[in-house]
Amino acid sequence: MLFVHTADNHLDMPLGSLPPHKALIRRQSRLSSFSKIIDYTLACGDMLLISGDLFDTSCPSASVVRFCTEQFKRLGDIPVFISLGNHDHISQSFNFPENVHLFPSSPETVTYKNYTITGVSFASPSADFAHIIPPASQKDRFNILCIHGDTLTQSEYNAMNKDKLFSLGYDYVALGHIHEFSRYKTIVYPGCHDGGGFDETGEKFFVACRVENKLPIVEKIPSSSLVYRSESFDISQYSSSDEIGAALCEKFPQGIYKFSLTGTPAEGFVPNISLIQDYICEYFFHATVEDCSDTKADASTNMLYKIFSDYVQSSCIDEEVSRLALHYGACALKGEIDV
Repeated sequence: MLFVHTADNHLDMPLGSLPPHKALIRRQSRLSSFSKIIDYTLACGDMLLISGDLFDTSCPSASVVRFCTEQFKRLGDIPVFISLGNHDHISQSFNFPENVHLFPSSPETVTYKNYTITGVSFASPSADFAHIIPPASQKDRFNILCIHGDTLTQSEYNAMNKDKLFSLGYDYVALGHIHEFSRYKTIVYPGCHDGGGFDETGEKFFVACRVENKLPIVEKIPSSSLVYRSESFDISQYSSSDEIGAALCEKFPQGIYKFSLTGTPAEGFVPNISLIQDYICEYFFHATVEDCSDTKADASTNMLYKIFSDYVQSSCIDEEVSRLALHYGACALKGEIDV
């Protein structure tokens, strides 16, 4: 016995932190990574559980609904059990194929093979149904609870206490709402399947759960098509923006990045952020750079030096000339050379 568990897919989310043309590409890659969950279920699983926020909105685009419909059809007789969450709460019928079961807004228990699956969906963007979830009832089967909700804070998104959930006696609690993988006893958040912003950094997963003697053996299956990362990078050893750009491309794998430059650059050198971003944009899918470095030159904190530095970096001069101009400018402002 093996089933697949995913949640918080947020298909068709706008991805507003990316330029429009890259957001379009990224939305497609997130659909492709979802199709890999279907591939895995088709190859290995008895069923697929989706515990909320399959869609980013309760009125998803026709194209993404059609995509999901086609993916679910690929599973044939393998069932899909969906508990809708606060983003994709019950507001319309999706006309999914017959192998898809959408749980209603009150608890319902379905029997399939040696499983019982109890689920309930959000009827609106907020919900509070934790207190009406029934205990597991069929001890001779593997009892699963499939719901969306918040076990971390007392929010409006079906706030739940993990110990109370555990006391209900389910062999596996398939949760959604928290976008990071976490597990507490038999209670599992798979996290989102593919990041959608810098609040979802790092590799993402879905879960494959193998059942042995009524015990859940949980395995995280990587599913990210691209990974969001926030990284610090020490530029103390570099004296040109081209060198920094080249070092970033060499050190970090493909992905979507927010770089913070740190350390103490060579005296008189001020990194040209625009030049660095232009350099690395050919390598990374998308990246932004922020200068958080210190400086050896006291003059660099001087307003006059800042005006001078801004002028030099905005001028159409090459990197070496810019570097020398900033160096000699800093020295001149400190009175170290005659000009």
